[in-house]
Amino acid sequence: STYNERFEAQTDIDMYRNRMFFNPADPQALNFDLSGHLRMPFNSRLWSDAGIFYVDTPGDLSPRRNFGIDDRISLSFDTWGNRHGTLFTGGAYQRSRYANAEASAFDRLTAIVGSSIPLTDRLSLHNKYEYSWVDEPFSGDAYNPNRFDIGLNYNRSLTTKLSGTWTLNYERQGGVGGTNSFLSGEDSMDGSFGLTYNPATDMSIFFDSRLRRVWPKSQDIAAYYALDIRLGLRMTFGSGVKFDPYGKVYGYVFNDLNSNGLREHGEEGVPHVKVNVGDKVVVTDNNGYFEKGYSAKAVVITPNGESVPAGFVFSTKDSLRVPITQTAPTQVNFGLTAHSSVYGIIYVDKNNNGLPDQGDLFIAKVKLTIDGKEEQYTDNRGAYYFRNVSVGKHAVVVDLDSIPIEYLPLTKLKNSFEVGRGATYVLHFPMKVKEQQ
Repeated sequence: STYNERFEAQTDIDMYRNRMFFNPADPQALNFDLSGHLRMPFNSRLWSDAGIFYVDTPGDLSPRRNFGIDDRISLSFDTWGNRHGTLFTGGAYQRSRYANAEASAFDRLTAIVGSSIPLTDRLSLHNKYEYSWVDEPFSGDAYNPNRFDIGLNYNRSLTTKLSGTWTLNYERQGGVGGTNSFLSGEDSMDGSFGLTYNPATDMSIFFDSRLRRVWPKSQDIAAYYALDIRLGLRMTFGSGVKFDPYGKVYGYVFNDLNSNGLREHGEEGVPHVKVNVGDKVVVTDNNGYFEKGYSAKAVVITPNGESVPAGFVFSTKDSLRVPITQTAPTQVNFGLTAHSSVYGIIYVDKNNNGLPDQGDLFIAKVKLTIDGKEEQYTDNRGAYYFRNVSVGKHAVVVDLDSIPIEYLPLTKLKNSFEVGRGATYVLHFPMKVKEQQ
């Protein structure tokens, strides 16, 4: 890696042989995995982030060749009242080919545009629009999945000890088709409300709730509500000794793309997150950075969960106690990862159109496993849903023994794929009825 005031770049190359799940036709084949990131600040307000990856695995049990490139340009600007907003636009291209699964091949071109605008000191507006052009060479199908979301975030200190936060977000999806749209095909609206009460310097009581309304595009799945409620207490204990050392603590609240808890190149900071440093509060800047001077032998640092953007959870601990030294500043980072999921339906494809729809027969109580760990069973609509899936590569396997004996699968029962940030990967398993002997 190299870095200076205007440039930051990283490249990773991995060459390996698969000794466990190798290709029996070429067990000694060498696999190749390359990724890279380039950050170019043009000035203090305008910067570009680009990434590239290339994967070629002829030695794997399921050989694949994938290529992708993306770039996002961001602009920070001043608004009224000495506030700062951000505009961004970008695009991405991905080409994926699978030697043993031609039906899974696709070419995908995506454009994205969005903004984050503070309306007042307490209220901000965010919005994003994403549009893709997807081609599936095997079927010859082409479709245009797209997604638009817009939301408001409001934070306010009600008293010296009581603060509240409120968010409202709406997402609309369209053009969902095939198996490579990477969208769930659902429209949704969710609102959240939270309160934090600090009766003492080292104590906080919090309450937060989230209500989500979902409108699935499939006629066979009814609209539904989802409600989450949390109530808790946080307490910290200081030494009470006078003349404690005075030092600085600093760090980042960042988007942990691979959910490994480490801040790495290409993982951007999350702006406008309130961070409690002991009894003091700071807010991350546009790069997710915060710092604060503090006098104590140690201090507890806790990002305010109510100010974390909707759809994110912590990939690191959400509260850390760190020592204070006068000789050197103390760094502490907090990772956030987006809610991602895998969803699908196991069904008898009566009209042979490759999609579950009205008139098909849905198969319940079929067992599926993701990454050899978590298990799910289809419900009475044939649906399964793996929640809180990390960003990156995963594999879902259908247990052949759990499929009723009168049905035969029309696709392979083990599928490997990559889940994007904050997205729902859709993976259906069509079946057919065995012919009578």
